[in-house]
Amino acid sequence: MPGARIGVVEPNPPPELDELRSLVDPDIRVFAITPASGRILDSCRVWEDIADVRAPAFTRMQVWESVGSGYVRFGSDGQGALGFVAENRVLGSAVYDRLRALATGASGLRLFEGTTLKSLSLPPHSPGAALGSPPQELARVETADGRVVRARLVVGADGGGSVTRSLAGVGSWAKDYEQHGVVASVRLAGDNQRTAWQRFLPAGPLALLPLWNDMSSIVWSVPPAEAARLKALPGPDLAAEINAAFAQQGSAQDAAAAASQGGAVDLFTKGAVKLSRAMQGAAHTVTRAEPMGTPPLVTEVVGGAASFPLRMAGANEYARSRLALVGDAAHTVHPLAGQGLNLGLGDADALARTLARGAEAGRDVGSLSLLREYDGERRAQVQGMQTALDVIKAVFAAGGHRPGVPSAVRTAGMSAIHALGPLKNEMAAFAMGSDSSAAAKVVGSVGAFLSPSLSTPFGSGR
Repeated sequence: MPGARIGVVEPNPPPELDELRSLVDPDIRVFAITPASGRILDSCRVWEDIADVRAPAFTRMQVWESVGSGYVRFGSDGQGALGFVAENRVLGSAVYDRLRALATGASGLRLFEGTTLKSLSLPPHSPGAALGSPPQELARVETADGRVVRARLVVGADGGGSVTRSLAGVGSWAKDYEQHGVVASVRLAGDNQRTAWQRFLPAGPLALLPLWNDMSSIVWSVPPAEAARLKALPGPDLAAEINAAFAQQGSAQDAAAAASQGGAVDLFTKGAVKLSRAMQGAAHTVTRAEPMGTPPLVTEVVGGAASFPLRMAGANEYARSRLALVGDAAHTVHPLAGQGLNLGLGDADALARTLARGAEAGRDVGSLSLLREYDGERRAQVQGMQTALDVIKAVFAAGGHRPGVPSAVRTAGMSAIHALGPLKNEMAAFAMGSDSSAAAKVVGSVGAFLSPSLSTPFGSGR
């Protein structure tokens, strides 16, 4: 939008990117970046800087479970990469360096550094305001250091505990997974093979994301007490636990054994066992040609481990008159598919397109009628992704609900996905962010098949 004046409030400006180039050890916090998100960052002229420091690509992925023989392997099929892994500090510094460059030019961008929002007042209704509108028709922002700004639009991009959302009085809902994500950087016994690995364990999924050469990053979802135990372990002991978790053998006979228990198992369970056997047979030729791989051994935990609580959450509104929420300020998801940051970048891209379209048509960029277009577009896509991840999470955490069902149904589902090319392609599109409808297709085709009774009631916990 030519001529726009923009202010960015940043309490803690990150260091310049050049200061990070000499760092050897990776940041403990990393993000999986889809090719679609890479294109968004490239359009902002920051992706080249991120990739220049380090944002290694991964071209293959394997997902499997600890009980039963089901697994899925897929690659990018010549499309370049399934995704990239970027460190939090590299990503943050690259983006902020671009803001610094714009702020020193004639872009109309101003940085308010080292301060936070103190108060925010929004007009009760603003159908559209012309240039030179009276102050009461604009948003009023006051920072902690006493500066007051009137704005046609306030964008809250300040994370899950958004002060902007709170000051605006926007309600939210949350679903606590009662898990923590344990993160650590690890060194491997060999090259990381540019492969991402994820295993669904009884306590929660364990993911290994490739960084560079023999370096990778882990995210392990476990109950809070187990997270505390893992973090307290010496490095060699934690490495041994990670290796054991990837290597432990589950029994492929669990489902069949449970089905032989007579009255303890109902017809649905027995049907699931039959379906599992049938699908395993259908996938036989595929699995022989494309056998399940084994992740490299972890030889060292670099720099210790940390953890963070896991939950799904969302704002009741993504937009109001003079206000738009993006990223974690609007929604959070389970990290099992690494889609949180990608959804946030999708928000920013959608909002930018909406504002540009409105400005070109001469509309007020802070009007509720325009911002509702952004809200509608993103709410549908985000809730589709939240549903997909919640169903997958629930299916693989369903132990004990029905004897034998989890192993039988999950093995059947994974065998079906592995055998059926089109569905496997949908999962690749889901992972790569190349198809905005892929999440809905995946949950519709897989989630309902794996567990027909599962659903995600958005708004629970409001």
